Amino acid sequence: MSSYKLSAIAEDYMHATDELQRPTKRPRIVPGLVIEEKSKTFRQLLQSIVVDGADIIAAARDACQKSLNRLEAKDAVANEKAKREEERVAELKRIRGEKWLPSMAREMQVECQSQIT
Repeated sequence: MSSYKLSAIAEDYMHATDELQRPTKRPRIVPGLVIEEKSKTFRQLLQSIVVDGADIIAAARDACQKSLNRLEAKDAVANEKAKREEERVAELKRIRGEKWLPSMAREMQVECQSQIT
């Protein structure tokens, strides 16, 4: 389980460095100035605020895949936990027999309710 967490953290870090860099400042385009549209400064200002649709779709796809991986990992951890609990109950059933089950079921219900709230 701990090796999974480390790989997930490393994967999250790798995704964080791959994400698009947004402009840190807003472009200063003063309304009263006449700007030549073919100038280098105008193109730089325009490029800093223009968003490409393909970049947005790629970022959304990456975010979707990342959340899907998290969900699958969460399900895997829950399934592993349930499997261990079933193995524990089977071992206790083998050792103690069937008589302990009703009293243990009540205790487990109380524990589950206290964990939920």
